[in-house]
Amino acid sequence: RFTNNLESAIDRLEWFKQRQLNNFCNLTRHFFPSLSQTSSQPAAPEQFSVQLEVLGQMRLRQADTLEPIRGRKRQEFLALLLEARIAGRHEVPKLELIDRFYRDSSEAQAAASLKDLAHQIRTAYGSDLIVTTTHGYALGTIRTDLEAYLETGDAQIWHGPYLNGPEDGLRQSLQSQ
Repeated sequence: RFTNNLESAIDRLEWFKQRQLNNFCNLTRHFFPSLSQTSSQPAAPEQFSVQLEVLGQMRLRQADTLEPIRGRKRQEFLALLLEARIAGRHEVPKLELIDRFYRDSSEAQAAASLKDLAHQIRTAYGSDLIVTTTHGYALGTIRTDLEAYLETGDAQIWHGPYLNGPEDGLRQSLQSQ
């Protein structure tokens, strides 16, 4: 960006795409607008079949249905994956998740419990929501209202503070880690 090196930006954009680092793709296109015309854009929000809403109550929007995400661990799990993606991390390692959710369990029991948690989320909300990666888990090819808000600043997307605001125990527990 500082040297205005378009060739390097093209290489980096491709690298970000391969690793599904959508926010970095968007930043690269923002700083090099000519890449928006020459490269394929990520799907627009309305083209995603699933949207996770975290501004206000955590909910999942699929087609015309809006379903609340139930269960504190499920919500924390999804919030951690989203925060990792926003921070530019492709995945959250299993060891980090085990330490977060099952630190008092044996290693084998903790790994099985984590796998079961991921299975429960996929069963309840669809297999597109999370994906298993080489070393952990990541959000699938879904859109989130928080990412859309950060990209556009559109006030119509805002349904309330992130994870229902500071009084919500979920947000406080995420910040304490």
